[in-house]
Amino acid sequence: VRVALVNIVVALAAGGPATPTVLARRLALDKSTLSRDVDRLLEKGWVREEPSEDARSHTLHATEEGLAFLESIHPAWASA
Repeated sequence: VRVALVNIVVALAAGGPATPTVLARRLALDKSTLSRDVDRLLEKGWVREEPSEDARSHTLHATEEGLAFLESIHPAWASA
């Protein structure tokens, strides 16, 4: 798992749900890079999408599986 993927899950877990635009700004990422990484996280089940009130966008959320993943890597991450 790449650090960039972990950072996205951490940002959603700590900062709460966010649109891709807001999340890209939070993490100083290009939207296309974020989109590719979010696709991987959706496949893993660590992030989920929910339609926003504005039909042109969606909101990203960390899932229970994503939070469990963060908890499982915490000891190794802290020692690194």
